[in-house]
Amino acid sequence: VQGIKSQYLAEGKKQKLADKSDYIIVEDTHEAIIPREVFFRIQNERKQRKANSVFSAKPHDFKRDPENRFDGLVFYHETGEKLYRRTRIVRRGASKILQYLYRIERFDGSIEKKETLFIMEADLDKRIASDIKRAVKALTSKRSFTKRIKEKYAKALEEAEVKLADFDKAIIKEENSLQKSYEQYSLGKIDRDTYLLERDTAYGRITTAEREKLVREDLISKLKKERKNALAWIRDIFSAKDMDKLPAELIQSLVEKVLVYKTHEFEVIYQFDMEGLREDTNE
Repeated sequence: VQGIKSQYLAEGKKQKLADKSDYIIVEDTHEAIIPREVFFRIQNERKQRKANSVFSAKPHDFKRDPENRFDGLVFYHETGEKLYRRTRIVRRGASKILQYLYRIERFDGSIEKKETLFIMEADLDKRIASDIKRAVKALTSKRSFTKRIKEKYAKALEEAEVKLADFDKAIIKEENSLQKSYEQYSLGKIDRDTYLLERDTAYGRITTAEREKLVREDLISKLKKERKNALAWIRDIFSAKDMDKLPAELIQSLVEKVLVYKTHEFEVIYQFDMEGLREDTNE
């Protein structure tokens, strides 16, 4: 047999396998060691043994879902140990189906036997879809709810900024008082001890006001961040209201973590308190 591989160096083409129909085959160029019929019978027996071997089982033709949508979100509630996405094959009548689950890692090098702890991915999808539908149903509309949340944060920001302005005024007032005390001391209207007492008192009030001002500025920054996250969360929860199976980006946006218990029960912790938001709309 010749021409199994071909290459065209002059054309710069790499070596490649040729099509079997292009092989150059010349038969009976050597004396046979065994009869032709014995050779082909043995080849057929080898193919049969290979087909029947457990190592040659045909792969299952299942519809697969390779995306790990809950990656890094599922934990064992007692230890905080992460659960990993795994598959299992179950029989349903005469057919078999592929299921996805999140399971604790049982083989981690420890000689101690670990309990099997898992939850089904389908149950996760069902729970989250149900929670979202129930939460959205309790709301009036995306537009009115968004307006309500904006007003809520606008009021909180306004109060924080008014308080921040009050601290600025207090600092200016103490600085003026400090300047006035120094002028009176320079003109001899007050003695040194009185001036030092008034100075230290003013500095103490300024320090306190500046510290409170920093706290208020940090609060304003947090409120703005929370407002941005809340509006994004509202957008995502309304976009997911008709979905039975959320894509990864929505899951990562809406779900903080999933806690799994020994009874295979689980609790979904959301990025925002849906119960609290629903109560807020009933005020």
